[in-house]
Amino acid sequence: MSTGAGTRADRRANGSPDHSTPPSDSSRWSDWVSSWRIALRMARRDLRRHKGRSAIVAVMVGVPLLILSFLVSIGLATVSSEPRPEHMFGTASAIVRGPVTERILQDGANRNSARTNEAATPIPGFDTEAQASENALAIAALTGGTATPFSEQYLRVQIGERRVRVVNLALDGSQGFGEKVQLVSGRWPSGPAEALVSTQGVRKGLPESGSLELVTPDGTETITITGIGTGVTEWGMIPHLISAEPLGPVDPMAAGSGEWLISGTEVPFSTVSELGAYGLFVQSAEIVRNPVPTDQLPSALQSMSSADDSLVFLTALAVILALVIGLLVAPAFAVSASRQRRTLALAASNGATARQLRRTVLAQALVLGALSAVIGALLGVAIGAAVQYAIAARSADVRLPIFSVSWLAIGGLVAAAIVAAVMAALFPARRLGRLDIMGVLKGQNVSGAPSRVVPVVGAVIMVVGAVLLIWGARQSSGGDYTVAFGAIALVVGALSLIPTALVAIGRLGAALPVPLRMASRDAARQRTRSVPTVAAVMGGVAALTIGLIAGFSDAKESEVLYSPRTIMGQGKVSLYDDLSDEALEAAKAVVRERIPDATITPFTVTGSDYFVESAGPQPFVVLAKPECTGEQAVFDKEHQDAQEAAFEAAADQDGFVWTDSPCTGLGGPSGVGGEIVALPAAAIVERLQLTGAEAEQARAGAVFAVRDILGPEAVAYSGTFAHDASTGMPSDITVTGQTTVPVVIVPESATRNGAMFEPGTTAALVSSEQVEKAGWPTVTYGFLIDAPDGISDDQRTAISERLGDADLYVESGWRDATTLFFTVLVAAVAFLLLVVILTATALSMAEQRTDDSTLAAVGATRGTRRGIAAAQAFALSIVGAILGLVVGIVPGIAFAYPLTRSVNYSVDPPVTTGPFLAIPYAWLAFIAVGVPVLAALFSALAVRRAPVVTRRAD
Repeated sequence: MSTGAGTRADRRANGSPDHSTPPSDSSRWSDWVSSWRIALRMARRDLRRHKGRSAIVAVMVGVPLLILSFLVSIGLATVSSEPRPEHMFGTASAIVRGPVTERILQDGANRNSARTNEAATPIPGFDTEAQASENALAIAALTGGTATPFSEQYLRVQIGERRVRVVNLALDGSQGFGEKVQLVSGRWPSGPAEALVSTQGVRKGLPESGSLELVTPDGTETITITGIGTGVTEWGMIPHLISAEPLGPVDPMAAGSGEWLISGTEVPFSTVSELGAYGLFVQSAEIVRNPVPTDQLPSALQSMSSADDSLVFLTALAVILALVIGLLVAPAFAVSASRQRRTLALAASNGATARQLRRTVLAQALVLGALSAVIGALLGVAIGAAVQYAIAARSADVRLPIFSVSWLAIGGLVAAAIVAAVMAALFPARRLGRLDIMGVLKGQNVSGAPSRVVPVVGAVIMVVGAVLLIWGARQSSGGDYTVAFGAIALVVGALSLIPTALVAIGRLGAALPVPLRMASRDAARQRTRSVPTVAAVMGGVAALTIGLIAGFSDAKESEVLYSPRTIMGQGKVSLYDDLSDEALEAAKAVVRERIPDATITPFTVTGSDYFVESAGPQPFVVLAKPECTGEQAVFDKEHQDAQEAAFEAAADQDGFVWTDSPCTGLGGPSGVGGEIVALPAAAIVERLQLTGAEAEQARAGAVFAVRDILGPEAVAYSGTFAHDASTGMPSDITVTGQTTVPVVIVPESATRNGAMFEPGTTAALVSSEQVEKAGWPTVTYGFLIDAPDGISDDQRTAISERLGDADLYVESGWRDATTLFFTVLVAAVAFLLLVVILTATALSMAEQRTDDSTLAAVGATRGTRRGIAAAQAFALSIVGAILGLVVGIVPGIAFAYPLTRSVNYSVDPPVTTGPFLAIPYAWLAFIAVGVPVLAALFSALAVRRAPVVTRRAD
């Protein structure tokens, strides 16, 4: 007959008399508090007494939280799209931009806006031909405050032979704008030839004093440095230069619009709406700090307010964190409770109740979990801050905020870690209510029969998880969150099947070698110790399997869908604002100096689907079907009007499908597929690797198109059109020429190897000879570089640093950026799993010292005992690894589907790309087989000295 620990109700059920009176509520509370106080005091003492075991638990809790808090802190600082209001506005109350020709609806905070079909009210005193500084008084009168013009410029400055790109904030800071712009030393600049330099500008090579040469289309201009300052652009970047007025020549296209900081008046949402009637875009500091609720915005803006997925993401992250930590620390708590059985049995024999015994174990988890979680979180935040500030201290391009911490998110993760630690200790603690005191004192410890209900519940949870996985994998968008929760349910359900699986393996282990047979039977008998270890390995392998499959599938998608911008090894110089012949020749000279034997081919566009929204006639070239007119190819107004009428009459306007005009062409202001690029016929033949008749067609002026929408022959219309500001569409179309040209559809390989440049930017290629013969208008945007020996990194750097208003791109193909990341990830997970396995094995071997001595007494050699130790580690880890592999493969594949599938709704019918699936068999084999083998090897090597064999007394 055994004695068990129990409550007062247990003693009454067993027939023991209970003469106590029912306690009052106050005494119950005081008893509860004093019981926990004693338990916490014992937990602190146990923490100091067993430092090694406590350190293991602290590592298992603290390390995952350290990593996650580091990633959350770094992630918030990296993805923050806008600076804080004090950086964005300074002491100003709003930023005003524009105006446009239509009334606009806006939220006043996040740049969300919608244009209406109503013409904007003219601003009194506003001159559409003047610069922003000249229109400041008109904006000030309209807003009721002070309007200070500002702008942000991307410039090139001459530093020795280098032409360095810098950012300039043109804002008169002498008026005082707080953190928006500040003077550190020297004096405020004035006029368009003076500027302050920031610390980031000095790091980029700009002088702290003296003069600086600014590169302009006409040469260079001298800028005087008047001191050191700092400021913040609209997107949070610290500028390299700060001036009172724009530096260098001002783009004429900037006339009629501008940006102003509004001071001296409040700008509530009512004022934002009023200014929208004048076509002005407004961001109010008051609204940025306190956004208007979505249901109070105009209906046209409510749909633009994107749902915040951060709460769902953090919830999933907290659940995963709790699951990971619970699985990692469960073996340590299970073994700890197992090693305390004798102490707890003695306490129970002296009158301790089951609740007091449970609190003793739970208090250890609470103390260790809270301490480890808080330390891990603080270390993660501290490391994140140190990394961010270290990078910012050396970088020439810095964005604010440098570091951002969401203490609410960090607190949620800490709470999840503490709950996970307590829950991990709860299961061994609950078993103390069934503690067999006499059996423990005799040294008897065998787990009872596994529950028949828990596996059924686990199977049901797995079915629910599988349904979520299938449903989420089939969604075109947003399915990744569903798959995440489905994967959690699948893993949790599988955990409940581990005890039954261990019992089955123990029964089937009769055919195994002696060490493995003993290990499998020991795992089946001592499930209170083996289940947490197997669960930890299974959870770690499952999580890693999911991550590896999803990550490598995403990398495969990037590789397959990688779009070269030109053919491999070729360079492409693109001019920016200055497209003059002088700028083009200057850029060519820089290339020829560094690569004398390079072949330079001008990159000329003759027909573009992009047009500038400005007044006056603009030239066009468009390829159309022979049965269509030039006016229809540029803009088919009749088709557009019919579409709008059908839309208004449709019962389901949300499901209405807009169709392209049957006369939609290639190139042109309303064409599809991008631009019509003109290259020498010889270059086209070489790029497309043409031979025979197709090469002759290229020399004869044929058009090589990407999309087959024209037929074998097309009409090239050229002429001019105007931009209709009220509709945003082309108007006043005048056709001045037309030429019939044959059309050749290029193979898909030409769109994949960069021969047709980046997909979506080039609709067709045509020879420069044909363009010149037909007299089509052209614009040269840059040139191509072909070097016999390729373009080295040093040559690319030297050319980029010396180019003026231009940029050099060299096609080097897709580069794998995931191998290093996954190597570190697999190594980290393997290390944690080895720690868990070796800890559980060492503690279990410590409990088996008597058996070890018995084996040595009957002649077992060190090799045999090493084999038994290795088998203990291998059996626990291989079972968990195989289960984790099986459980993780399905969610991994399910994750890959929504992650690597995309739908193009711009074509009818929509085209689906993907999904892509890549299973890294080598990595999975290492984690599923290599880790158990390493664990077995390390466990075998740990058996070094002979056990103590004592003489029997009888």
